[in-house]
Amino acid sequence: MIALTDVEAEQLRAWFGASCPPLMILGNPTPLLDGRDHMSLLDEDGGPPELLWLARLHPRKRVSVFGQAARTAKREGLNWDFCVVGPDGGELPLLLEMVSELSRSPGPGRLRYEGAIPGAEVAQRVSKCQVFVLTADSEPWGNVLVLAISLGKPCVVPESSALATVVREFGAGIVVPDDEPNAVVRAVSEILSEHRYGSFVDGCRELAARHFSDAYQRQRLDALYRSFSPRA
Repeated sequence: MIALTDVEAEQLRAWFGASCPPLMILGNPTPLLDGRDHMSLLDEDGGPPELLWLARLHPRKRVSVFGQAARTAKREGLNWDFCVVGPDGGELPLLLEMVSELSRSPGPGRLRYEGAIPGAEVAQRVSKCQVFVLTADSEPWGNVLVLAISLGKPCVVPESSALATVVREFGAGIVVPDDEPNAVVRAVSEILSEHRYGSFVDGCRELAARHFSDAYQRQRLDALYRSFSPRA
């Protein structure tokens, strides 16, 4: 059997018990890259650092954590742009209320909602941020998270994310406790520090090459198919 992550593999082993068949861990490919060289899309315009949250606004995705982090950052005088992109999944009114609240507060930093975008524009949009933030509860994979890592974007992810282990292992970002906005702010501050940012970018590129690249997918699938080949 193929499991998406080591977390899913452990769940399958627990479910099957002693009868569990052999397992191979193989994540999803990154179709949003479409075979193009999106590393050329990296864009830094010299403005405030941009933190991107991109997902549907479903309660499980916990956009409120991102909004509360924006509130903390503004209170601390941090000049960051917190940007939310994605279709409504039930929490748009809550988000818009937070956007309105912060727009009335003095000082630097802002929270904005850009609406939904077509899938073909996701890579371009992700390429413009400095840090990608995931706040979802128990994210089983995260296609946009993998895309962001593949584009060299350091990330902040919660402990419950299935990819938290590899993000921590490769130094591709910082893993924070779930549902803690202040921890998100501290993590972003560490990532954006001048002497650390480059190392996080390098961690993203190494993680992408080792686990998310087309070459890795081909190698793992080839090994899987060969394991079923008739013995000579």
